[in-house]
Amino acid sequence: MFTGRGPETEGVVRAPTPSRSHPVARRLARYRKDRLFWESLFFALWFLVRAIFKQDRFDRIMTIEPTVRRVLFPFVRYLPGAPELVWTHGLNNEPSGYLHDADVVHEVNVENFERATSIENRSAQIALIPHFVDDSQSPSLLKEEARNRLGIKTKYALLGVGRIDATVKRSQHLVAEVAKLSDDWTLVLVGSVGEPRIVEDAVAALDHKFVHVQVDAQDMPDVYVAADVFAHAAINEGFGIVFLEAMHAGLPIVAHDRRSFDWILGESARLVDMTISGTLANAVIQLEKEGNLASFKEVGSRRIATMFGWSALAGDYHKLLSGELVEHCAVATARRPSSLVALRSRRRRAHPSRRLDSRD
Repeated sequence: MFTGRGPETEGVVRAPTPSRSHPVARRLARYRKDRLFWESLFFALWFLVRAIFKQDRFDRIMTIEPTVRRVLFPFVRYLPGAPELVWTHGLNNEPSGYLHDADVVHEVNVENFERATSIENRSAQIALIPHFVDDSQSPSLLKEEARNRLGIKTKYALLGVGRIDATVKRSQHLVAEVAKLSDDWTLVLVGSVGEPRIVEDAVAALDHKFVHVQVDAQDMPDVYVAADVFAHAAINEGFGIVFLEAMHAGLPIVAHDRRSFDWILGESARLVDMTISGTLANAVIQLEKEGNLASFKEVGSRRIATMFGWSALAGDYHKLLSGELVEHCAVATARRPSSLVALRSRRRRAHPSRRLDSRD
């Protein structure tokens, strides 16, 4: 694996290129594009030069960054091994912008998959394989211990996970909706602070009924076990891995009513129009009245086990990375497609094996 950030460990090669926070990227972003663009451009150019110089051979190169995809695609077929370019599409943009500069597009949500496959004049093959959660993870603390560690003093806790901002995650909406609930509820927000004003407003509106923390990934199961309901106010997400984490924890989920969220969540969620004030709060009140919050644990666990756990998806990812492209030809609304077609790679190989795959 090749990466632009993080430590260099066994099997991981770190590119010695400027990151998005580097002064060079900051300076260039003043004149054109943004810092992520320059970070991705430097990384892609470094990878091309390295592959040519070292004569590394690859079957396929996989990336998640759009800029890396666009830079690499015209050149990868001329690299040793004539590799295919596989792009994982984790955003939410129009397919016309990416169906002609990748050999394989790996879609992770059903909305993008349906839009992409509806376009007949495309050069890329398309696979629908969702994101996954490590279904072997479990909390180390009991519920009461986890609640005490977070400082939750009310009967119930509503959890929101993700960067605290007003544009994408719409964290301010969670604050406003919890303010409509009874004093039995605490709002727990977990994530980096993109807009400090939202945290300040939450403290002012909720006082002791508000908790904000940032925790390491390995500690997240203990955060989920402390909560009673998970809510996500975003209305436009490429996927939403936090949904999988909440389902794995057995939490009832309140989310925006859209096709992709329904496909992911099914009976684990109450879907509402998050653009309307009071709908989230009303859904939580209804869940509280029904008094069966614990019943969602079996529903979420079953959905993870059959659709979104690593043990359920490992085979599809293996086929994607090994060149046996799996394209889902029957897309269901509330369950994983069961009809699969194995397609041959678009470019045949003169050499049947290569050394390794590359992924940004």
